[in-house]
Amino acid sequence: MPTARIAFTGGVIQGQYGTYQVGSDGTATVDTRDVIPLLGKGASLLSNRSAFYTTPVGPLAATSGRIIASGALSNGTLSISNQPDVMRQVNVVWGTGTAPISAGNMAITYVANDGQTYTENLALALAASSIGTYPLSRGCIHISTPIVTALAGGTSPFRHLDTTAFLAVPVDPVAQDYATVSEAADGTIETGGWSDSTTSIGCVSPLTAPNGTHTFSMFYQFVAPVI
Repeated sequence: MPTARIAFTGGVIQGQYGTYQVGSDGTATVDTRDVIPLLGKGASLLSNRSAFYTTPVGPLAATSGRIIASGALSNGTLSISNQPDVMRQVNVVWGTGTAPISAGNMAITYVANDGQTYTENLALALAASSIGTYPLSRGCIHISTPIVTALAGGTSPFRHLDTTAFLAVPVDPVAQDYATVSEAADGTIETGGWSDSTTSIGCVSPLTAPNGTHTFSMFYQFVAPVI
């Protein structure tokens, strides 16, 4: 029988025409005859989407400390140095010094490439003499002042927020299974060589590294709920 893919909260779905296991991505493939009853139980029907996007300006090179400059990690708000020049991946980087960080949280609120505002909470606990890197889970358009609370431990711990070479494209809320199909720099199609992020939805590192002089165009696909 024909099947459809749905998003659903729960481990196992019992339908009239089958029993379905919800995967770690929150989706399941079901018999189409079960779709309507499952929608009535809160499921969302997923569909494949295709889109095209060109950066409005030449994205700057990946830069350490571009969003928040390197400085002491302490409780309180962190000052923004720059907003992202284009939608792109942002990494949080922090280090402990010679003593471990035993506790702490950094709350990062930002507008993502799906048009939604998210707050991600980063647990800062980290072994001595270590550096942690946390990529935001989506491409970042605009970031609000991060807030550090309950920090304990560390010897002169530090932090900074960086831009990476991964550029973001617009996607729908709750997008999954993002894949770049083709990519062009300055209107010339590049043959392979790009890399899709495995950590930040809708982010791709083009074959030609961003350096402020090239514009990029991406044709891509993803899966998202039918509105």
